[in-house]
Amino acid sequence: MGNPYNKIGFLVGPGGNADHIGDYVRICDSAGVPAFIAANDMTTGISDVLDLWQQGSTVPHNLLFRVVKGGGEHYAIPDYSLSPKDAALEYFDRIEPEINPVIKLNRDKIWIALGNELDKERCDWLGNWGYESSILWNAHGYKVALFGFASGTPEPAGWLTPGMIEFLRLASEHPLRIAVNLHEYSYDIDNILDIFPWKIGRFQFLFDVCDGLNINRPTVLMGEWGWVLDNVPSVDNGMLDVADVANLYAQFKTILGASAWTLQTWWSSIYNKLNKYVLPMADFSASYKMGSFSMQDKVFIAPDWEEEDNVQEMTFGIDVSRYQGNMDWAKAKSAGVNFAFIKLTEGTAATNRIKDVQFDRNWAGSKQAGIYRGAYHFYNAWLDPIAQADWFADNMPSDWDLPPVADVEDRRGASATENVDVRKFLLRVEERLGVKPIVYTAPGYWNSVVGYQSWAKDYDLWVAHWLVSSPQLPLGWNTWKFWQYDVIYGGGELGSQSDRLDVDNFNGSRIDLEEYVAQFKDPEPPSTECFEINPFTRTFLLYPKNPSPAQQDFIDNAMTVGVEVDGEIRSVGVSGWSTVDGFKDIREAIEAGKTNSRLLILDGESIGTGLNLAWLRANCPLMIPYTRWYESSSAPPPPPPPPPPPVEKIDLAGYIIGDGRRYYLKNHNGSTQEILQSQVGTDRSYQVKNTAWESFLIDQQWIRRDKDTSPGGGRYYTQREGDLPARWLPRFMSVGESFTVPLDVQFYNLSNCSKSAPNSGNVIDTRKLVKHYQKWTSRHGIPVDDVVEVQWINGGETYFYGNKYGLVGWERTHQDPNSPQWTAISELVDGGNNTRMSGCYS
Repeated sequence: MGNPYNKIGFLVGPGGNADHIGDYVRICDSAGVPAFIAANDMTTGISDVLDLWQQGSTVPHNLLFRVVKGGGEHYAIPDYSLSPKDAALEYFDRIEPEINPVIKLNRDKIWIALGNELDKERCDWLGNWGYESSILWNAHGYKVALFGFASGTPEPAGWLTPGMIEFLRLASEHPLRIAVNLHEYSYDIDNILDIFPWKIGRFQFLFDVCDGLNINRPTVLMGEWGWVLDNVPSVDNGMLDVADVANLYAQFKTILGASAWTLQTWWSSIYNKLNKYVLPMADFSASYKMGSFSMQDKVFIAPDWEEEDNVQEMTFGIDVSRYQGNMDWAKAKSAGVNFAFIKLTEGTAATNRIKDVQFDRNWAGSKQAGIYRGAYHFYNAWLDPIAQADWFADNMPSDWDLPPVADVEDRRGASATENVDVRKFLLRVEERLGVKPIVYTAPGYWNSVVGYQSWAKDYDLWVAHWLVSSPQLPLGWNTWKFWQYDVIYGGGELGSQSDRLDVDNFNGSRIDLEEYVAQFKDPEPPSTECFEINPFTRTFLLYPKNPSPAQQDFIDNAMTVGVEVDGEIRSVGVSGWSTVDGFKDIREAIEAGKTNSRLLILDGESIGTGLNLAWLRANCPLMIPYTRWYESSSAPPPPPPPPPPPVEKIDLAGYIIGDGRRYYLKNHNGSTQEILQSQVGTDRSYQVKNTAWESFLIDQQWIRRDKDTSPGGGRYYTQREGDLPARWLPRFMSVGESFTVPLDVQFYNLSNCSKSAPNSGNVIDTRKLVKHYQKWTSRHGIPVDDVVEVQWINGGETYFYGNKYGLVGWERTHQDPNSPQWTAISELVDGGNNTRMSGCYS
């Protein structure tokens, strides 16, 4: 928030009296003020916030959840007898299964409290335990708050133990995912500021240590706050205390909230007394204006709140590949697109060799439209990282605006060495192209596959995290440069032929983006001390008489060096080269704005005597970025490689429609279960889920989809190419083969078969046969022989079909990485037949 606000909220839990807590949340939301809710075991209050966010609210309410399960130490205390790392693993295994499913599904939005009233004498051990716990829980998508120290603890020296310092450094680097959880009570019902700041206000000792160590102040939550455990003052008197302490907390940006004790059942009727505060607290929060804290002269650390903080500015862009078809870049520019990331390559020169078929067109069109652009390589975790980097660099144009991007999201073949392999790719790209690449990834992928890496922050981050007010950062980063924040289904308005389009933000204003791009432009010309000819000012083309294929490819995409001496254009002498009309090329270069492109192409190891790469490195290192060397060779060209063996085609008919066996499909959290069965009718085949169904027409060439009654919402849809059901897949495909088809999707209402407009229209769909498994095991542990993996590329879905079964697994490939979406076979069912639902659509 740009302005200070009241950070004192409520603690709720089993039993007690949480009446009007939803009203408190809604009143705060309407005023644009964050509410603070801490909940033990239950989702009371938290659910109200989640509902508001679902309805479109962008107010950054703060939520804290703790597993209590009746109190006691079982869910509060780690096992001090173990090493900190082992204790972190044991505590995770003990606590995580007990977290409410609603909290798990929204783990990127809710802090999880780890520990409660921990041993203040074990700060060094706890610091190490907190460090290990934070990395572990973050890797599973959770935001965590540690340690729940009781009010008045720990002693200030506890924050200075080596283990705790290591934890605080980690927390300071990840303020959106790691927080410190403190308790602040006065233990005096008549004086909320008794012996200030040793009880209320004790957070200052933590901040003081961080300031002294030059560590950013960590995020702080106060999971418990109040007067005494069994009573509160009258509302009139108590709200005066609340207002006073609210003025203290509001001075510090990293304090997110304090939850008043307590609205849950306790040994007294305190919950009924505190409940009288709920609506007054809501009104106070909605109208809060920062005032003076009564003991400001005893606040011993510097406040860090400044009036009217600058609202974060962001600049809009997109990312595209061949799936967007022929982009209208002029339309994109007029619609407000400032930058674009464009797919260039995938795979290596030898394996999965892909250069995006739309790249050259997109690259030229975006430049002509005045849009800053960068190229990305889709990194295959199963291929050699060095070979991938070389394939990427070999195809990279020289006239980029944004640094090259490593798109790191492919789980196929990802292993425990993924962090090493990704690092090799990044270093090789930097070696080849002379600039650190940007890393594109999602926190779910990076945290679970690559993990925390200290070197990550050396690279600018393009983070993928959809449908949130601010992105979660992968482990190792503390800021982002670009953010892929959503996928829209209105891409046509931005120049895309496909309705589906990824949208992005740059972390800054348009001017900031211009400055970011400018830092990668050519520096001032290198020193002229390396050359007898002066000045080194103009550019034109030099062509080799008999260029090699590599030279020709480079020449087609580059300018080279000439010099102007006393008004006369002269070339740098290169044996075996001829020169075109220098004046003509200079004029064209000026008109094209390329007079800063200076690149010397040398054919052979040296020119004349002495001018070679080693001499250049030693005497004129600034020339190295401008220099490209080629060695001539008189060796005969190698013989052409033998033709590849014929590609095996797979008949997909028996995978899409099975033999009628029935089995359960269950989703990722077990909340939804369907009985699936393939059925063959007179002219169509059916994939039946409980009673809903999809119909297929299969002939010798095509697998076509007809109707699908399973999307929910009282609707069904059809897919058509003209009057025919749309081709869904070729019947015979080879692994790695893709199929693209334009089709018309039309939704109808199940009740009367009338047309329904939402989601209907023309689309271009692409599906790919990704892999064939001799043996495959579902996420529920069911082994299935002979399975194919089909990916719906632009729909972001992956399907697994078992021969003689039908669909045995489904996964969302593009999703919020912290909210998994998948369904898989969980068990077989005895014989029988599913009854297909029927109606006017039958």
